[in-house]
Amino acid sequence: MNRIADIAGDAVEKQHLTTPVVEVSSHGDNGPSPNVTTAPMGTGQFPEYEESEGTSFRLFKRFDMYHKGFFGHQELKTIVKGLRLFPSLTDLKQIIRAVDTKQDGVIDPEEFLLMRRTRPMVDMLIISEFIKFNSSFSRGNITEASIRDALTAEGAPRDFIDHKVRELMSLDYSASGKVSFTELYNAYMNRVPDEWLGWIYDNVQRNVGDHKIVSVLLENGFTDQQANDLVSATRQHGRQTVDRNYVDMGRGWIYSMQR
Repeated sequence: MNRIADIAGDAVEKQHLTTPVVEVSSHGDNGPSPNVTTAPMGTGQFPEYEESEGTSFRLFKRFDMYHKGFFGHQELKTIVKGLRLFPSLTDLKQIIRAVDTKQDGVIDPEEFLLMRRTRPMVDMLIISEFIKFNSSFSRGNITEASIRDALTAEGAPRDFIDHKVRELMSLDYSASGKVSFTELYNAYMNRVPDEWLGWIYDNVQRNVGDHKIVSVLLENGFTDQQANDLVSATRQHGRQTVDRNYVDMGRGWIYSMQR
């Protein structure tokens, strides 16, 4: 957590943010909605390392719990229930549909391996990523040991394993030694805590200058354009919000951002 001085006078504590704004709306009037896309997950500085088809297929079999050669919304429901998530039937079907290239309502090995290789930023990829790095997914957490175990088992190089540990464990904002699915999802989907939207709104209401608000946003990962767009939208349309989804479960993460 970063300690940031409230530019209106009081001291507030804010979480470090790394990504810009996606879609904004407001209470009452509609604000502007920048149309931007999220970047896919990848190996970053290790382009030479890719998950093998064998590793992807073994991961697929964790979803194909009835050994049918495919899985659908019922199996997915069981998997995510183990993560303490309870999406609706509509949600489950939408998650499947995003990678169901054959449009038959299920995911087979070919579709799953394609998803793991091309890595589109969709819910199913993030769910599979969490399952991969959590050897006991019913407990709902990733740990350093579980990351190392998963990558060592698939033969990943040591430097990549160390890199992945740093990358994933940096999402442990509570310093508990564990990363929850919600933390992973919010990071990969680039979503921002609602407290930032409230912070911007509060400072706008106090007539703090735009340049002062923007300067704090810039220090916490927003780009210049996105910070200015969000402050402008707040001034014009009021407090900004985005609808929650099944992952939130009453949490305050409801505003999406883009790297």
